[in-house]
This record gives sequence, C-alpha cells and structure tokens, in this order.
Amino acid sequence: MELATSAKSLTKDTADFAKSAVMTKLFKAPTSEFAILWGLLHIKIVRCKNLRNLDKLGLKSLIVKRKKDLSDPYVTAWLEDYRLLKTRFVDDDLDPVFDEEFYCPVAHVTEGIKFKVKDKDVVKDESLGTYFLPVQELI
Repeated sequence: MELATSAKSLTKDTADFAKSAVMTKLFKAPTSEFAILWGLLHIKIVRCKNLRNLDKLGLKSLIVKRKKDLSDPYVTAWLEDYRLLKTRFVDDDLDPVFDEEFYCPVAHVTEGIKFKVKDKDVVKDESLGTYFLPVQELI
C-alpha cells in the first residue's frame, strides 16, 4: 500500500527533473531537440501522393507482361534503429491509400520519427522517399 501511495505522489516537477537528468547523462547536456517518448504512440498512415514509378523497367515488368507496371509502395516508421510499423503494400499505385492505424509501445529518447516509403520488389526494395517528423510536432 505504501508503494502505491508514493508512486502516485510523483509530481510534474519531479518528472521534469528526472527527464533533465536522463538527457544530461545521455547527451552530456540538456537539449530541446531530443525528448523521451514513453507509453503508447498512436500513428495513422493515410496516403501518399505523386510517388515516382520505379517499376517501369524492372525485373517484374520483363517477367510479367501487364499493361500497367507501377511502383508497389509501402510505409515504415522508425525511431532511430527501431521499426515501429510497416503498412501493407499497395500494388501498382503512385497515389496509394493505406488508411491504417497502429498503436506502438515506445520507451525511447529520440529527435523524431522517420517515415520511409519504399517500392516492394522481387530482389530488393527501393526507396521512394523519406519524411522526418520532429518529436516537438507530435500531438
């Protein structure tokens, strides 16, 4: 019973002090670029627009004869070297709609989330682009 009472008495000032201490220890100085993400992160991937077509002269187009051979995009999200999520790939679409939601457990010190859009291929997936979302812009 005493443990539960003392855990509840943790104030915001104590939490801020602990955060500052961790940042100082990890990065030698407190910085506003990094933040501690702790808990459940809700991410919704809606769509991509105007992606490049990397499949027009690929191996797939030589093997499978089809009228339409476009990029097969999917999205991954990363916190440093930790992959948070991966969407399904959308076949032959330069304006894919994913409309997928993810709930990701996090306990990381980070500058932000990096989103990578890739083209699914038979041999090796190719990059279509990246987007970096700073931790300060997370809602």
